[in-house]
Amino acid sequence: MSSSWSLSKQSFDLLLHWLNEDRAEAATRYEIERLKLIRIFENRGAEDAESLADEVFNRACRKLEEGTVDLSTEPARLLYGIARNLLKEDYRKQSASRRITAVMQPVEAVAARESHLLAMELCIACLPPADRDLFARYMESAGAERIEARALLAKEFGLNPVALRVRIARIRKAIADCILRRMKEMERNESRGGVKWD
Repeated sequence: MSSSWSLSKQSFDLLLHWLNEDRAEAATRYEIERLKLIRIFENRGAEDAESLADEVFNRACRKLEEGTVDLSTEPARLLYGIARNLLKEDYRKQSASRRITAVMQPVEAVAARESHLLAMELCIACLPPADRDLFARYMESAGAERIEARALLAKEFGLNPVALRVRIARIRKAIADCILRRMKEMERNESRGGVKWD
């Protein structure tokens, strides 16, 4: 196939006739198959699903025009075969940029995680001492001992188990809200050229 081929009305009419002899039915089938292809490309992570779906039809038109398609072949079979090949091409094109992104993401993720941990430490430190102690002790219990340790903790603080969970939920929400505020503050300060946290 030469690279100078371009879609013509004649080749598109040939495609429609292949989809269905009735032109209205063919147009409907074209739209249905196009939507299916778009969904397939989107589900496979393609960046421009609509353009790829259009390219499937362009290649099918080209094959029909050049006579390389058995006209008794079910159209969906040919279209999905072309789509599979296009996905492979798309993955190859994207692989270089994805490798660069894959190298950069861990660096950015580590920096974001460190910022988040710093914000969390600061927010926990800002809690009232009783809440900070309760939260730390609640979070340190793990495994099979957790239920027993938390029951003892509730008793020590004069709470029933439900009240303990409610209080911990409120503390978690306060910490989460604080982290969010501090992360936004940090982004603003970084955009101004410096980080300043109190």
